[in-house]
Amino acid sequence: MKEKNPDQKLHDVIIVGSGIAGSLLSYFLVQQNLKVLVFNQEYERSASRVAVGIVKPITGRRLAKSWNLEQFLPFAHSFYKNLEKELQFKFYFPIPNLELCSNVKQLNEWISKSGEPDYKAYIKGRTEIKSEWGIQNIQSSIRIAQTFHVNVASLCASLMSFLSDQLIIKSESFDHTLLQINSDHIQYSDLKSKLIVFCEGGFVQSNPFFKDYPFQNVKGDVLHIQHSTLPQEYILSKGIFIVPIGNHQFKVGSTYNWKANNDLPDNEARQELETKLKRIIGDTYSIIKHEAGYRPSIKERRPIIGFHPVHHCLGIFNGLGSKGVLMAPYMAQHFAKVICKIESLDQKFNLQQFDYNS
Repeated sequence: MKEKNPDQKLHDVIIVGSGIAGSLLSYFLVQQNLKVLVFNQEYERSASRVAVGIVKPITGRRLAKSWNLEQFLPFAHSFYKNLEKELQFKFYFPIPNLELCSNVKQLNEWISKSGEPDYKAYIKGRTEIKSEWGIQNIQSSIRIAQTFHVNVASLCASLMSFLSDQLIIKSESFDHTLLQINSDHIQYSDLKSKLIVFCEGGFVQSNPFFKDYPFQNVKGDVLHIQHSTLPQEYILSKGIFIVPIGNHQFKVGSTYNWKANNDLPDNEARQELETKLKRIIGDTYSIIKHEAGYRPSIKERRPIIGFHPVHHCLGIFNGLGSKGVLMAPYMAQHFAKVICKIESLDQKFNLQQFDYNS
């Protein structure tokens, strides 16, 4: 990535973090002609580097629509499609999802749900499981529309490179102890800015200014496998996801560990994923790589944006969890407009819905 010498003049916004939250917020702020500086803190096991980036409109055992779906999903589809053209780089992959059903009860639950008006746009009926795919113990499948996945790591790197002539990038870690807070600006070493926004993902728990909010990292493990016969035109889901990434390679995940004390690949998580994978395809795969990382989450499982209740020149964009690819585009654009005083902050995203313990 290109790095420039920081201008000594006052910046409009400093952004700490260049994952999906920081990258997209930077993009929308540059569109508003603000002077932006980004701390590009590269870490190989950050959520945005490890994430498979799946968007599924219907999730969970209760077959529920994702929260705020009607607001997030159309915007995300349109944004990624247009951004791909702007960057001239492929990172957005619309692809149907097959929900695999091992018995009649599971199949009927999906069919029943498909009759509800709010679900007809997403649940598109049964799809045949072809014998040549090598799938075992599956009676049928239900095709889910409007699903896609994004290569998050490539998106963030490409976007930072694309914006490198329009903002300043500092490829270094941010030291919170060096931050000086004033009434109308912050000072960090020789940098000044009207506002600083922390988009630190899982590192938010080390941020002294937001340590009293209910953030909780969720560790996820993912396997990168090779398989010669699985379909490459569908995502497959049954307790795990199997996402085709080209050349008969797939990403398999993910685990959810709320009590992990590190973000290293875990043998127990690998066994969990392999057990579920073998129920679908037996032993007919090889593992290329095992990865893990922390998802930045909040106990209420809702993303947050907003400003510190005491230090108003400190902002935050975090808590995207496992659905950051779905939520980040809309929320980043909205937050950029809030910062520019074009829109008022949507209260369902507002940090200040939580009590602050000074």
